[in-house]
Amino acid sequence: WIEEKLKALNLDGSRDTLPAVTRLLKKYELLEHELETHLNHIDGVLLPAGAHNTQHLMEVAAYSTTLTESAGQLQNVVAAHKACLTDEAAHLNFSWKADSIEAFISQKEQMPEEVGSDVTSCQTLIRQHDNYTA
Repeated sequence: WIEEKLKALNLDGSRDTLPAVTRLLKKYELLEHELETHLNHIDGVLLPAGAHNTQHLMEVAAYSTTLTESAGQLQNVVAAHKACLTDEAAHLNFSWKADSIEAFISQKEQMPEEVGSDVTSCQTLIRQHDNYTA
């Protein structure tokens, strides 16, 4: 399961758009929850196994250590990928806002000088301003 998840993390998909990054962030949140569930399950299996004095206790302890280390490694990879995705989402959100502001400024720079000279053009400007500030 851990190897499968590590391979899946390397095939993240597109990070070009904000919706794609948002989908990936949700995927990572689900993966974190699933990983936490598995770690709790590992702990639940180890506690009863450790309570019994069996001849295979050393093997179980060694395997559980390996499993816990692998799960910890996966947890670190997930956290690093999620941090990168969060940063990417912030960058894409900023770029989108900057593009919309740039378009608004460009539109205002190209307005004729007589804009705002009558009631209709003033109402249009107010509506555009309200849309921009919303």
